Amino acid sequence: MVDLLGEGGLGTATKFAGLQALYPPSGGKGAVSVTADDLERLDPDAFLNDTVIDYYIKVLELSLPAEVRGRFHFFNSFFFKKLTEKSSTTPGQSKKTDDVAKRNHDRVKSWTKGIDIFTKDYLFVPIHDLLHWSLVIICHPGLLEPHAASMGWSLHPEEAAAAAEQLPAEQDAAGAGAAAGNTQPTPCIIHLDSMTSGHQSSSVFRPLQLYLEQEWMRRVNEHKHGKHHKHHQAAAAGSEEGQQQQQQPLKFEKEVLPTVRVCDKLPKQDNHCDCGLFVLTYLEFFVHAAPKALDVAHVRDKKSEVQLSPSQPNLLRKDWFEPALASCLRGHLRHQLLKLMIDQATDKESGAVVEAVADTKQYEEELEEQRRRLEQQKEPGEMNPIFGYLSPADYHKPELQQLLKAYQQRQLANKPKRQRGLTGAERQKQQFLASLGSMRDDDGALGAHADDEDWEPDEPKPSKKRTKGKRRKSGQILYSSDDEDQQQQQQQPVARHGQQRVFGPQLLDASNAEPG
Repeated sequence: MVDLLGEGGLGTATKFAGLQALYPPSGGKGAVSVTADDLERLDPDAFLNDTVIDYYIKVLELSLPAEVRGRFHFFNSFFFKKLTEKSSTTPGQSKKTDDVAKRNHDRVKSWTKGIDIFTKDYLFVPIHDLLHWSLVIICHPGLLEPHAASMGWSLHPEEAAAAAEQLPAEQDAAGAGAAAGNTQPTPCIIHLDSMTSGHQSSSVFRPLQLYLEQEWMRRVNEHKHGKHHKHHQAAAAGSEEGQQQQQQPLKFEKEVLPTVRVCDKLPKQDNHCDCGLFVLTYLEFFVHAAPKALDVAHVRDKKSEVQLSPSQPNLLRKDWFEPALASCLRGHLRHQLLKLMIDQATDKESGAVVEAVADTKQYEEELEEQRRRLEQQKEPGEMNPIFGYLSPADYHKPELQQLLKAYQQRQLANKPKRQRGLTGAERQKQQFLASLGSMRDDDGALGAHADDEDWEPDEPKPSKKRTKGKRRKSGQILYSSDDEDQQQQQQQPVARHGQQRVFGPQLLDASNAEPG
């Protein structure tokens, strides 16, 4: 196992002090700089910070073929924070929703300079608040054109009339396609959260809807008054004036831009610290699937059997990927960053570099040892094949899926059957009596303190009930105070890397794996 503290009990930041890496190495706009302090955020039970999140988002973006990358836009981890930050208002400043939205948009409008986000199929927005990460995917924003044109805000005025005429037919086709089980592209906002009681989606959706309204209007105004349109302005002055008179306030509300929270049917974390890892895994698997179209009805329908992606039939479903895979990303990121730091180090003989080389070598040896053990298992399903992070392509290989299915079936067979028809006190008593086996003497008699009459049920704990409308609030995002929902939805991963405090892969056999 990789020794996190090293000789003398040094922490990660001290052990690798002085090392840093730039990605991409060539630098440029959007390049991310990572230091040893950031590396420490990949220690077990630590929360990922903005730098680590932005680093891997950039890795995913640049790993895509150019034609696929052009369909996406990746906002960095500071975008939503900047968009929703509370700013002091000057006396007499309007507090109307549209005016506040305009001021919020002004803070981030330069972030998409030279980029028309409405030509993209998907926009990715990482959300961070209250030590928790989640992910928003804005789907098919360009398909808002017919609605915007009907309000006098067409990005392409010359095509507005044709789009308005085609809209009823397109809506009919979309309805027929959905009824037939086909996926029709629809503009929508999807919120992916790995915790049931994580971010409140309504506090995420509304700022983004308002942002898209403001961004659309800015694009229209730039299109009208751009330099390349000056020679048309005189001839089109009359028509533009008529259009301006017909313009209505542009609104992208849920009837036009539906929203859906995807949580219960996703792979979810089983601890308090892996939320950032799940966000990055959601993102990597989604961009690898690169669905041609998403239909909000199929995304929202938990029972829908429509495959949203040919390469990933379980896209946005509970069995999309094994939760343990996301946990393995912690060690993979650490190993990846250390190798990058070694490559970019100016002094290859420094103590930090020597430590980093030894660390990466040990991690690779652990992976190889686990592969050897997996190949030598006596029966399929004895060992968990998820012992290190896998790319979506490797994860979906048939041989890996066969091994994973055998392991899951073995786990299910060894899982104790749930006791039914017993009260909580009766279950406690059964557990108490079962524990007496370890208290028996050599002749089989119970010890002096193992009398059944000594047993008393625990005092019942007051139940936690959700109080409608009462939630803890911080800034723009709310958290639910109900922890029971989270406990009910939590899953036991195959490998618990955080609790074992290792970065290397762990392989559990069926005899010592926890049920669940």
